Amino acid sequence: MHDPDAEAMVDFELSDEQAMLKAATRDVVRDRYPMERVREGLEGGPTTSATELWRLGAEIGWTGLALPEELGGSGQGLVEQALVAEERGRALARGAVETTAVVGLALARSDSPELSADLLPRLAAGTLRATWAFAEPGRPWTLDGLTATATATGDGYVLQGRKTLVEDAGVADVVLVTALLDGRPTNFVVDAADLR
Repeated sequence: MHDPDAEAMVDFELSDEQAMLKAATRDVVRDRYPMERVREGLEGGPTTSATELWRLGAEIGWTGLALPEELGGSGQGLVEQALVAEERGRALARGAVETTAVVGLALARSDSPELSADLLPRLAAGTLRATWAFAEPGRPWTLDGLTATATATGDGYVLQGRKTLVEDAGVADVVLVTALLDGRPTNFVVDAADLR
């Protein structure tokens, strides 16, 4: 019988597999992205190390960690994806791994199976990089802050508005843009080349 006054117990310990993923990610980032290379990138130097780490992360499966197995991912969850992001952030590791993973999760949960079937395997495999354009200048990072609009045309949509703080925009192949369509927040996948 359930006792409503009993305290709920929540286990915040990592499973053995999660602990191994965390440790392995830390080792890979430490070995492949030492502090000298981090400084290189922060000082505006060459970003070959970020590209190398991106390729390695895609090979290991970081970009598709939380995506469904039937679409090329590993079928893990947000906790596993967060563990990789935590270790990469801890080392200031650059590259579009997290943005690609987040866009992949959004597409996996969308109501467009055709788009998911087309893009998710490529995002999971690391042959396509993605980012999300949500924030707008001087606006809150909430749905109430959206002012960008989308208008349906005969063969697609026209997006109007400005986005800011779009992480990894310079290396992304596709951008998930959030805009208002008939007053409702809607996500659109846009070829990054069309936005530059």
